[in-house]
Amino acid sequence: MVAARPAGTYEFRVLGDLDVRRDGAQVRLDPVPRRVLARLLVDADRVVPPDLLLADLGGQRATLLEVLADLRRLLAPVLAEEPDGFVLRPGDGLDSRLAEQLIATARAAGEPRAALAVFDDALARWRGASYAGFADTPWAGREAARLDELRRGAIDDRADTAQRLTRRRPEPLPLIGRHAELAVLRGMLDDAEAGRGRVVQVLAPAGAGKTRLGEELARLAVRRGFLALWARSGTGAGARELLAWRGLLATLRKIRPDADAQVPVAVPQPAELAGLLGSLARAEPLVLLFDDLQWLDRPSARLLRSVAGLLGAARVLIWVAGRDLTSAPDGPRIDLRPVGTDEVVAALGRLVPPRVARTIAERSGGSPFVINALVRARAGSSSVDDIPVGAEAVLTEMLGRLDADERSTVDVAAGLGRHLDPGVLAAVLGVPEQTVLATFARLVQDGILRRGVGGDRHSFVHDLIWETAYVSLGPAERAALHGRIADAMIPIATRDRTRVFDVAAHLARAGRAEEAAAWSRRAGNNPADALLGGAVGDDVSGG
Repeated sequence: MVAARPAGTYEFRVLGDLDVRRDGAQVRLDPVPRRVLARLLVDADRVVPPDLLLADLGGQRATLLEVLADLRRLLAPVLAEEPDGFVLRPGDGLDSRLAEQLIATARAAGEPRAALAVFDDALARWRGASYAGFADTPWAGREAARLDELRRGAIDDRADTAQRLTRRRPEPLPLIGRHAELAVLRGMLDDAEAGRGRVVQVLAPAGAGKTRLGEELARLAVRRGFLALWARSGTGAGARELLAWRGLLATLRKIRPDADAQVPVAVPQPAELAGLLGSLARAEPLVLLFDDLQWLDRPSARLLRSVAGLLGAARVLIWVAGRDLTSAPDGPRIDLRPVGTDEVVAALGRLVPPRVARTIAERSGGSPFVINALVRARAGSSSVDDIPVGAEAVLTEMLGRLDADERSTVDVAAGLGRHLDPGVLAAVLGVPEQTVLATFARLVQDGILRRGVGGDRHSFVHDLIWETAYVSLGPAERAALHGRIADAMIPIATRDRTRVFDVAAHLARAGRAEEAAAWSRRAGNNPADALLGGAVGDDVSGG
């Protein structure tokens, strides 16, 4: 470790690899001092007892004393010894603190252009995953997760702000039909509120409106005092184990800060998880919404079945929807049928002329997704001559309207799957991350992407869009794309172990089997998992 007389200004950068600067110059630290410093930064401005530091070092007291002595010589102005332990006071030199202040300032700004500039300043401070290299430790995991959720929320809010400077955000279409299904779901909410929780299954093909029905259920539940939590399945190469449950718990920590101490960062065992949800439901009934069950990873599905069986009479309604429900817990099933022409005409009302509404109903095949796409594309038009027939024609037309930058972004995004990391897209495309975010904002307006929900990332509005974009690339192009994505992820994965399996899965899809097996072993998995576990490539069809 470098020892020197302290001087001037200190910067502590934890939004990525730990980086320490004194008067602008990097301070090089050996692994053990870096770990101790990271531990102190997690509890910045709070006294950390030496026993905690000792436990984090595995009981190496002599090493700890030596490291603390060196750190105090190096960081004397900001690191002090107190009667009960040690305290690091970084002031404005901690990048996570500054980023949080900037995000709050941007959110409070009244003028969109000014807000965008402050959002950009805040987001530029992230150089990778927060507390990279330490996020899997018990003491840094919660703070790393909180900071990364803060970043995702800022990305969403920035996209929202950008939309205010472009076109007016289209209003969502009303729910088309589904009156009988909603009556059944209202009865299930009654049962859950009375302590007769259950599972309800919703089975339908792609485009039939499963997610839209879930959104309506969530809206009804919230109006009745329920807490609605979405658990979205991952798709694409590198869809990670327990992703749906990780997202659900992350959302819970974000929207219920008062329950943060109860909600673990790591996904707990079934009995503990069921106990947590049951405890929360005693104060506030819950609706858990598991969408796209056909993409649910096997560990998430097993955990879902176990938790559903353990919840018993808790005030919890579990809604599961998908094209395939073989992994779903038992429960009554709703089969969604195509919506009828009269239902479409009644729902579209003043949005389009009756003749256009009737033609849309006939040519959509009763698919709410196709109906929505056609209405968005033909707002204000009274012509029926150019209305395409069927989902494939509609999707081809949607993607054909994109400009070159938007289409290249969609192509790379299709290789990533439905949940998108703007940093990875920026690396693959060779553009700044803010350029990707600006393109995201336009794609949201175009009905291609949706903003993240509850800390989730941006995602494709519908599987059909993602699948159509992915299949349109062709096998050779897809393999090359997965190789570019893997190469862009490797520097991230060397800092963030949670991304190691992502690299393995993309390498497998790129046809680089030996590299994929090596990265899968680094992730602690059977090398075959990279080929079987998360990639979708050849399994995707255009329908």
